[in-house]
Amino acid sequence: MSGGVFLIAFVVLVGLIIYIERVADRVAEKQQVFNDYLQQENYLTELKELMRTLDSGRTRIAHQFVETGAEVDYIEVIENLGKDTGVELDVRSVTRDERTLEKKKKYAVLRLGMVAEGSWQEILSFLGSLETAPLALSIESFDMETHTEDTLWSMPLIITIAFDEPIISSE
Repeated sequence: MSGGVFLIAFVVLVGLIIYIERVADRVAEKQQVFNDYLQQENYLTELKELMRTLDSGRTRIAHQFVETGAEVDYIEVIENLGKDTGVELDVRSVTRDERTLEKKKKYAVLRLGMVAEGSWQEILSFLGSLETAPLALSIESFDMETHTEDTLWSMPLIITIAFDEPIISSE
C-alpha cells in the first residue's frame, strides 16, 4: 500500500511540476508582452517630447518670415528696432516682390525702402540690430550720408524679409 501512495504522490508531484512550468511559461510570455508595451510607451513618450521640441523650433522659425496679411506687424518690428537704437526711421516704400533662386524657384519678399537718421553710433547699432533680428531679412543696399549742419547721419537703405509662403517652381 505504501508503494501505491508513493506512486500517487509521485504522479501528483510530477503533475504539479508540469503545471507550474506551464504557468511559468505563460507568466514569462505575459511579462514579455508587458515589457514590449512599456518599451512602446517609452518610445511614444520620447516621440511626443521630440514633437514638442520641433514644434517650438518650427514656431520660432515661422516667426522669422512675413505672414501674408501681417505685413504691418513686420514693419512695426523694424520701426521698433529703430526706436530701441535711437534711430529715426522714415519708411518710404513697401512692396511685395518675387525673387528667383537657383534652379528657377521663386519666393516672395516684403521689400522696404527707408531712411534712418541718427548719430553714427545709433546708425551702427541699428544695423547691428537688423543683422541679429530674428527675421529672415537681408539688407539689399545702404548708403551713409552726413548732414553738414549737425552731427546727424542719414542712411537710405532697402531691406527684404522673406514671406512664409512655400517656394513655387517656375516653368
